[in-house]
Parts: sequence; C-alpha cells; structure tokens
Amino acid sequence: MINYLDERVSNLSKGMQQKLQFIISIMHDPDILIFDEPFWGLDPFNQQMIKDYILSLKEKGRTILLSTHQLEEAENICDRFVLIDHGRVVLDGTLEKIREGFRENIIIVESKSDLKLLQNIHDINRMTIKNSIAFVELNEEKDINGVLCQIINAVDVVRIDVNKPSLRDIFLKTIQEK
Repeated sequence: MINYLDERVSNLSKGMQQKLQFIISIMHDPDILIFDEPFWGLDPFNQQMIKDYILSLKEKGRTILLSTHQLEEAENICDRFVLIDHGRVVLDGTLEKIREGFRENIIIVESKSDLKLLQNIHDINRMTIKNSIAFVELNEEKDINGVLCQIINAVDVVRIDVNKPSLRDIFLKTIQEK
C-alpha cells in the first residue's frame, strides 16, 4: 500500500480500494464492526487474508456484522444468520437451528465398488450416481444409522457423509418456495 500513498483512491483497483476500506474500518480497533461485502473484488489470497483477520477479531470478542452474498464464507465466519429477501427476514438463527428445518435424508457415498449394489437396500427412496459418488435419499421415517450399516456392508466405502444443506442451498430453496 505504501507504493500508492500519493495515488487518488478513485485511481486504485477495486481490490486495492476494498483493502483500503477494510484497513480504515479496523485501524481504531472498534468493539463493533460492520462489513458490507468485505471479499468483493479481492483475489483468493486477499480474501483469505481478510477472512483470517475477521476471525481473529471474532476470537478477540469483537461483535461483527457481515453483509455478504458469499454465503459459504458466512458459514465459515458467522455464529448467527439473518437471511433477507426483498427487505424481509426469511430465516434467522444459528446454522444448526436453520438446518433443522431443511434436513434432507441424503447420504453421500463414495466408493470404488459398483454403487448400483446400493439399490438393494429397501430404505432408499431414490439414488443418483455421479462418477464414484452416490447421493442416496432415504425414506423420511427411516433410521439413518441402520442404513449406514447396510451401505458399509454393501460396498467398499471410501467416504460417507450425511448431507447437510449449505446456507446457499437453504437460501435458494427458501426463495424458490416463495
């Protein structure tokens, strides 16, 4: 930034302007910070640098309000979320609390085995296979633990995960339902 001391702010690149605004907002070490799209216009390296600094401020007990369309970054930083659509609050709470209302009984299975073997499991409602990954949708009332055991016995599992919808997925589903 020292190279740009005599430069007008309007002549700086968008990324450089963004970094300057960030520095100005934190230089007096406030207890409460409000960031509006802090990652906009930044390359991945500078996005990570800003994110790391925001997380360090959070660890120091600062209150941070983050307005962003980059919901993946918000998931990694925020403790509480308010999703707004056309000026109206459509979701409010912690990520886990919000996810409770959008739970999908989907298990993600990665295997080197033939994933079509999973079709023999009765509790599966629907399954989609892409390359070596199966997206297994369970019947609503089924116990996930029992199905997990059946999957492990049916194929050689490389990775298995119970799908948790992302904040982005939740937001899109909420808006589409309206």
